[in-house]
Amino acid sequence: MARIVVVFPHDQRAILTICSRIQNMDGVADVTISMSHLLGGDGVILRMMNRWH
Repeated sequence: MARIVVVFPHDQRAILTICSRIQNMDGVADVTISMSHLLGGDGVILRMMNRWH
């Protein structure tokens, strides 16, 4: 939580684990999962999805 408070107001970039809603994941609709995201002053810049196959 403390890192997020620093990232947004100072427009820094950081890779943090946050919960995010995904509309479709492997055929399952409206899933909320915790995963790594690249965050900046404007919010989520990139969702970092790993595929384990």
